[in-house]
Amino acid sequence: MRKVKATVLASTLLLGANLAAQDLAATQVAATKEVAPLQTVFPNAYGKFNLRHYQVRELAKSGDLKSSPFFQGRLTLGSKFFQKALDSRFVFGANNKYGEGEKPNLVTDRGTRWENEYTVFSNDNFEVIPYFYAYLPYAGKGFNSDLGTYLGANYKVNTPVGTLKLEATYEGETALASRTSEDDQVALRDRNGNPGKREKNAGFTLTSPEEADKVDPAARKFAQELTSALSYAPSVVSGLSVGARTYWTTSFAPIMQLDEQNNVVTKTTGGSFDRVAYTRNFKLKHEFFAEYKITDTLKLENSFYVKEAVKDTHAWENVLSLTSNLF
Repeated sequence: MRKVKATVLASTLLLGANLAAQDLAATQVAATKEVAPLQTVFPNAYGKFNLRHYQVRELAKSGDLKSSPFFQGRLTLGSKFFQKALDSRFVFGANNKYGEGEKPNLVTDRGTRWENEYTVFSNDNFEVIPYFYAYLPYAGKGFNSDLGTYLGANYKVNTPVGTLKLEATYEGETALASRTSEDDQVALRDRNGNPGKREKNAGFTLTSPEEADKVDPAARKFAQELTSALSYAPSVVSGLSVGARTYWTTSFAPIMQLDEQNNVVTKTTGGSFDRVAYTRNFKLKHEFFAEYKITDTLKLENSFYVKEAVKDTHAWENVLSLTSNLF
């Protein structure tokens, strides 16, 4: 009987020692795990690298086909604060255009962006995220920023063959400064009210026919976007998701008036409350996408966009993306 008790006691001691050794080994592994330098200052810091290939094709009514391919690299360094509710990150980027007429190996700066998102509310079906994006000056372009709110809702349906996901989002933003892009155009009128040329950011930066001595930045640009999406994640292929998404985008830009005599650009107002006059631009776009999570740190995505025809010109865009989490 004593031998049995001794054997049981010895076995218990050996099992306890084995568990203690495993726990110590796990602790030592965790302690020796490499920590990125940024994580020594910000424990919730992260970094990722994204490589993209863009292929933009435009087909005119005349039958002319224009192709604009280029590569783009993005490096993101950020951290989360306030129990991970605030996500603040810097995104650095560069473009490499190699299409017909482009200089070989021409690398251009995409610009550095400081992106901030604060999750006010989030659960399995809803999320509310106000955001502030700042576009730092580069290549002669000034400081620009956007302030807005993102609202998202989704519903998942689990089936034996996979998971269906329905999504709907709304996003509204205002430009605190004009952002240089072909989409940001306002109707320019001279002092006699005659329509002038449509220039990029004519309300803030006048590039033609001459530089204005003064512009009126009080009239902001606004935009809102609605999206709906349906995606499917098959159970037979772990990490794969395919789907389609539609974008309805409406942008509002102030109509600016050019006083050629004084070389001043100001906003156009009218009505009983002397409100700023705006132009409205509506765009429709469809996206067909596929996403494959190769590993926990590596993801492959492809999106094919069909854009609404503008002036009898049809446009398609394909974006192939590979993202790697660095830490």
